[in-house]
Amino acid sequence: MAEIIGISNSGTTCTSVTLTDLDLALSDLRNHFSIVPGEKWTLPDFGSYISHYIFEPLDEGTIELIQQDVERVVAYDPRFVLDSSSIDVIEREHKVTVNMSLTYIPLSQVTQLSIDFDREVL
Repeated sequence: MAEIIGISNSGTTCTSVTLTDLDLALSDLRNHFSIVPGEKWTLPDFGSYISHYIFEPLDEGTIELIQQDVERVVAYDPRFVLDSSSIDVIEREHKVTVNMSLTYIPLSQVTQLSIDFDREVL
């Protein structure tokens, strides 16, 4: 399989960093979670609603909506299969942490991804 190469400056102090394969795919998935549906005018359903849910009471219904959104976003990327997901809710800090176990299909490699959604950042 050909190596896929991309460029990112997220989380670095230098101008850009070359990413390949799994690192690039994880970066793409993080970006997908950071886009709110409606921001991409050519794909109005692309993105994640999780940033909207952290302003709601974080009860079982809201947590279920977050889990469904995680499943939808991961299913959009054909490079990953969602093995399991768990969501930890810290109400005091108004933070939702999504932890998921993914299989990166091109290399059959299992990896973990953790993404924080915080009111302070939004």
